[in-house]
Amino acid sequence: MKNIDIAHEFFYSNFNGSRNFNNISYSENLFYSYYTVIGAVVQSKFGNNILLVSEDSMTSTTGRHIGYLINACPFSFLRVPMEYGNHYFSLEACIERIVKNLEDYSNSKLSLKANREGYIQSFNQLQYINDNIQDIDSSLLEQYKPLFDLLNNSDEVKQLKAKLKEKAKQDRIKAQQELNELLSNYNYLDLAQFAFDIHHAKIVFDDYKTDRELSARVRKILNPNNDLSFAWIDEDENIVKTSKNIKMPMDIVRTGLKLWKHNKIKHGYRVGCYTVLEVRKDYVQIGCHKIPIDNIKALYEKIFSNKAEKVEALQVA
Repeated sequence: MKNIDIAHEFFYSNFNGSRNFNNISYSENLFYSYYTVIGAVVQSKFGNNILLVSEDSMTSTTGRHIGYLINACPFSFLRVPMEYGNHYFSLEACIERIVKNLEDYSNSKLSLKANREGYIQSFNQLQYINDNIQDIDSSLLEQYKPLFDLLNNSDEVKQLKAKLKEKAKQDRIKAQQELNELLSNYNYLDLAQFAFDIHHAKIVFDDYKTDRELSARVRKILNPNNDLSFAWIDEDENIVKTSKNIKMPMDIVRTGLKLWKHNKIKHGYRVGCYTVLEVRKDYVQIGCHKIPIDNIKALYEKIFSNKAEKVEALQVA
């Protein structure tokens, strides 16, 4: 078991258990790095869970733990200020820290970009909590909103947003073109494994440095927005592995794929210990994994490549 496995386990504990492992632990709805709370699961106004997670990495090791926590989270999360060494968490104290940050930034040199961005981020945190978790005194929001509007709607910010939007669009187009070119030479599952599990990949180049550089590039091509997860088959272990270090038994994957093929995968369906949270035309979210439909199709074709197995699968309804 690894630290990342404990992070995954936390989200499937129903937040009524506890576990200590190496330098991380969880107890009910709180997740700790050493003895500091770095994450707290709270319930929204609408009944769903939201993860509040530290915006500050605190230390290099705790920063990795925060990364594991975010990576394993199957629902929405918000980065908020948390204090190093704090063993407890309260939403009220969190809101007070956000308000203090707003006050500090408003009294700072707003000619500095970092201070302007800090103010905008802090107000967005306050607004998100008000909209989704707990009502905040309207006079408090009104106090800080005028400066937020001024900073967030300046010509500089508008131009930057437009440039970032256009760049993201061009990056997606370029990534899709490069992916199509790669798929003309390699199959999808081998590319996914090469991108996320290079040490066990079937695709191998002579030069180690070239291997590493190409693996990173393929990872960027497959996942340009860094918001998807990928799965491939480990034929030695007869399991399916994912880019989030999860291993799934083949029988569970086969059952899930059969149901997906017949449009029977719906919100709330359980695949092993993981729950289907979203089904869209371009991806399916299972737990913390948003798996592209192309990846699911490739798994289905590989696992049911034998014609007899395809016929058997088609009879499941």
